[in-house]
Amino acid sequence: VLDAAGNLVVPATSITNNQAWGTDDTLNVPAFYTPRIAATGHNRFFLAWEREQQEATGTIDDVYYAVMSSSGSQIKGATRLTSSAAGTVTYVEPALTALSGDRVFLSWQRREDGNDDVLFAVLSTDGNILKGATDLSQSDTIVDWRNWGAVELSDGRILAVWEGWGCYADEWAPRIRYAVLDRSFNF
Repeated sequence: VLDAAGNLVVPATSITNNQAWGTDDTLNVPAFYTPRIAATGHNRFFLAWEREQQEATGTIDDVYYAVMSSSGSQIKGATRLTSSAAGTVTYVEPALTALSGDRVFLSWQRREDGNDDVLFAVLSTDGNILKGATDLSQSDTIVDWRNWGAVELSDGRILAVWEGWGCYADEWAPRIRYAVLDRSFNF
């Protein structure tokens, strides 16, 4: 944590508390990817990341999050949001957006044998789930890929964007897809 002048207030601090080390071939050693951060109006910051681990039965990939105060104290420790199934369903690429009302929009990608989707949840800045996992992409004919992000518009609506493949029969070209949600997170 840095102050307004850029001075160090809180030094580098482990959020994941990882004590296991190895290589890509080492089983049961986590790797961490796509860290994201969003500051809220409640003087807190919300962190999200992907935790991948190779196990004998396949890869486990889940989205985790944590909430910290502006002074660096922990509000909610590292918490697993998703529940991967080794070798079949993984959850990757979290994206965060702070919302008015001290809420956070968290989206991620679910990968499942060609049935990929982009999901979202809304959390309080205490880390409590206000709206559980909901499918943003709502389509079984398109492989949704690359969760890019979201923004709250001036009228309170939320615009979320991601990349989709195979938008038309036999065409495997990327397209930018989006959804607009109202203040109650309805399409």
